[in-house]
Amino acid sequence: MLDVVEHRVVVDVVGTIRITEDERHDLVLLVRETDVTAVGRDGIRWTSDRLARDDLKVVGIESDRIVLTGYLGDVTHDRVAIDPRDGTQLSGPRVADV
Repeated sequence: MLDVVEHRVVVDVVGTIRITEDERHDLVLLVRETDVTAVGRDGIRWTSDRLARDDLKVVGIESDRIVLTGYLGDVTHDRVAIDPRDGTQLSGPRVADV
């Protein structure tokens, strides 16, 4: 039996509750309750600012954005989008503004 690992990266992101593979941008997204850390072939690429107060989830991956929902202050889920290159918020309400 042959076990071949082309490339292995080990990272520790405390509080990760969801893991989403982003094949389009060659990333693994480690989602915590309030932010996202993107891991590429060489390790951690970026960690976003706080995007939600709770329950952050990736709901879409597009060519120019990663779309997420989360609670930002009331009982409804708000939608935000971040840049897959560096994790900066592109659209949606900001936690500091709510």
